[in-house]
Amino acid sequence: MAREPIIERLAKLDTCAVSDGMDRLGLKGATFGVRPMWPCPKVAGRAVTMKIKPVGLEKPKQHLGTAAIVAANPGDIIVIDNGGRPDTSCWGGLLSLASKAKGISGVVIDGACRDIDESREVAFPVYARGVVPMTARGRVMQESFNQEIEFAGVQVHPGDEYAARHDHSLGKTECWYVMDTEPGARLAVGLRQPLSTAELRAAVNDGSIEKELNWIEVRPGDFVFVPWGTVHAIGAGLTFSAATNTCAMGQAISAMPWNKAAQEPTRESAILQFPVSESLNPEAKAS
Repeated sequence: MAREPIIERLAKLDTCAVSDGMDRLGLKGATFGVRPMWPCPKVAGRAVTMKIKPVGLEKPKQHLGTAAIVAANPGDIIVIDNGGRPDTSCWGGLLSLASKAKGISGVVIDGACRDIDESREVAFPVYARGVVPMTARGRVMQESFNQEIEFAGVQVHPGDEYAARHDHSLGKTECWYVMDTEPGARLAVGLRQPLSTAELRAAVNDGSIEKELNWIEVRPGDFVFVPWGTVHAIGAGLTFSAATNTCAMGQAISAMPWNKAAQEPTRESAILQFPVSESLNPEAKAS
C-alpha cells in the first residue's frame, strides 16, 4: 500500500529539520525523552491514539491496545499516552506481533514497554521512555482510543481520519460570520473545562450540557472558526452566515426539538468521537 505523498516527504526529513521547521511556524510538536528501544528505523505516519489509565474499580473489558490496532490502517503509527509512567509496561511482544501483521509502521509511547527482544525479532519499531519487566495486567488499562491525547506535552489527535475511514468524508469544519445581533448574543465553541466521555454523556442526557460549553459574546462583523471535532452551539438573538468544507459528516450530541427524531441516532456516535479529554477551545474568541 503506497503512502500518502505528504508522509513520504516527511519520512525523508531528519527530526532536527522537522523540529526547526515547526519552530519557524510557531507549532509545538517536538518532544524529548522518548527513544528507540532497539536500533529500529525512523517511522512516519498518521497517528492512531490510545490513552492509558490506572486500573481501579472499573476493570478492563478487552486486551490493552487491541482496539487501536483494529482501527489502524497499514502505515499508521500507534501513539500511546501513559503520562510518562516508568514503572509498568503498556506495550509488549504480542501487540508488536499483531501490529506487524497489520502493517502498522510502529508504536510511540510516553511511558514504558516490555518484551523488546520480541519486537526486535519481528522488526517492529518501538519508541518509548524505557523498558520494564512489569506487565500492564492489573495495573493499567485503556481509557480511550482515537481521541485527542497529550503526548509528552504535545497534543496529538486523529483529526479527519475517523470521518474518512468510517464515512468516506472529511470532518465538518465551519466558519461563522455574524451579521446581526441582539444585546448579549452568544455562540459556544468548545468546552468550558475538561470532561470525560462519561461526563459528557451525562451532561447531554440530563440537559446540563449548555452549562459545560465555552460561550463567547459576539457582535456584527465577527468571524468565528470552528475546527472539525469541536463541540459548538448557537445562542438566541443573532443572524449569521456559515461556510463549511464539503463533507458528509456532522453529528449532533444534543438533539433540537424540531429535528429530534433525525438527530437521535447520531448522538452516541458523536459523544464517542469528540476528543473530550481536553477543553477543546477554552480561549476561543470572535475576531
